Amino acid sequence: MNIYYALKLKKTGKTFLIPFLLEIIFLICLKNWNNNESLSMVHGLWFLAINVVLLLWIISQNINDYYLNSDELLNIIPKNKEIIIIVNTILYIMFFEIFAVLGQYVLSISNYKLSFSEILQYIVSRFLSVAAFLFLLNFIIFLFKNVQRPTIGKAIIFIFLVILISLQIWFFWRNNIPNGKDFFMGVNSKKLKFIYLNILPISILDISGSMQRRLAILTNELNGLIVLVSVIGFLGFSKIKKTNYINLMN
Repeated sequence: MNIYYALKLKKTGKTFLIPFLLEIIFLICLKNWNNNESLSMVHGLWFLAINVVLLLWIISQNINDYYLNSDELLNIIPKNKEIIIIVNTILYIMFFEIFAVLGQYVLSISNYKLSFSEILQYIVSRFLSVAAFLFLLNFIIFLFKNVQRPTIGKAIIFIFLVILISLQIWFFWRNNIPNGKDFFMGVNSKKLKFIYLNILPISILDISGSMQRRLAILTNELNGLIVLVSVIGFLGFSKIKKTNYINLMN
């Protein structure tokens, strides 16, 4: 088991190594050339793009390892595979979280100053959002794991993931956002006035700091509930559902 986790840690670390190093380089440069708008803009675009790339890589890894069963070592380990998958998911979350916090700190150097409470709020919200997305993804993968046609199975997984995240956004927006409020997908440049609906950061225009904090708490609770339900469902169904661990052709 220790060898397996060491290999998983090494593989994940290699993937995140270059993004970490580039963030440190941006940090050093922005510290020395403060108020450099061009460099700040380049970093903002880089940070947005690499977040998407890393997320897609993690999604691909999870589908390959847990649906297509490409992780041969996982398949032969005589341990509870669902527990191993949960630990692997936490590993991905931690790497993604560290990168996000580092990148957000670099953004704050040139755009705004953050208080301790704002930094803490961002760390908690980001952690719960990534956890909600990945545990929900793995639960959906498990539900359709026995679909023997990879193309169909991956399509079903993607469709269900999109539907469930869309329902979460619709439910939250309908019940908590005042009428007439505009929003856009992404992070605005005026401090951290945005919320996470699952993995998606959504900025709401013309809201006060107190309303933003209230909405952040509500989204944290909703994302935390999704994590809890996904983990319980994942472990619960594993007890009653016979799972196929035959390697599928991609």
